[in-house]
Amino acid sequence: MVAKQGSTDLINGSINLFSLDEFNKVTPVPVDDIQSFQSYGITDKGFSDYDAGFISLNKSFSRGLQFQANWTWSHSIGNQGVDQQSGSSANSPYNLNLDRSSESFDRRHVVNLWWYYQLPFGGNAPSSLLGRTVGGWAVSGIYTFFTGIPMHITANGDFGAYESTGTAAYCTADLLGSEGQHSGVPGANGVGTTGNVATGGSGLNLFGNPSAIFSSCSRPLISSTTQIAFDQLRALPRWNIDFSLLKRFAITERQRVEFSAEFLNLFNVVNFTNPSLSLNSPTNFGVLSNQANNPRRVLLGLKYSF
Repeated sequence: MVAKQGSTDLINGSINLFSLDEFNKVTPVPVDDIQSFQSYGITDKGFSDYDAGFISLNKSFSRGLQFQANWTWSHSIGNQGVDQQSGSSANSPYNLNLDRSSESFDRRHVVNLWWYYQLPFGGNAPSSLLGRTVGGWAVSGIYTFFTGIPMHITANGDFGAYESTGTAAYCTADLLGSEGQHSGVPGANGVGTTGNVATGGSGLNLFGNPSAIFSSCSRPLISSTTQIAFDQLRALPRWNIDFSLLKRFAITERQRVEFSAEFLNLFNVVNFTNPSLSLNSPTNFGVLSNQANNPRRVLLGLKYSF
């Protein structure tokens, strides 16, 4: 009878809510001392290790060209970088290695490049009509790229976590490397079906076969799970190019007109937000539907100097 009343909490592994909402209410004498509604387990010895290397290439302005390129490789490993005292505890304050994996903010590769170049046209005849027309042009741009942060399939059970903050699922499938921007994915067995093109979805999914990934996962068991992997997957990488075109017109020695055209997200690249990966929401599992960045924007400017 108790299991039937609290079946959702039991299926989801939410032992805390099952105890508070069902079990203690139907027993003649409460099993838990419910005079204490919340409790904390606070320990020390949390850890977070960050290692990185970087390369930077810089060219000072000469011959009309200036640029700088940077590449950073890094890896951060810890017990998820949370302060237990804030109410977002690790799964076990007495076994912090249980949550040892890549930190939620870990990015393996970050690349950025910016440049400015004065086009070498019209420089030999600046006072002529041809020189005024083809000279005075400059281009600049910014390129950014970074790999995705760690993700995990959410089990939404207690597993000892404070106030049902949830934990990562235990999956038998090899998840790392299975992620990508897969198109035309219909979904099956009620998994990833909201992305079906036939029902108005985008047909885009993080997995080529979301049903197979979903069925390989289950909620961890306290009695047997020795480590919870919060870095089972990687979010999709993101990149962007901003580009600017500039033209200067010299009217007189003291008067100038400057025209600019800026293209933000020049190639109109779509970077998606991370999809839902909850075992409690199978229809949305892995579906890519929301854009994380802005579409291409063009800004035109005109400046008169005197």
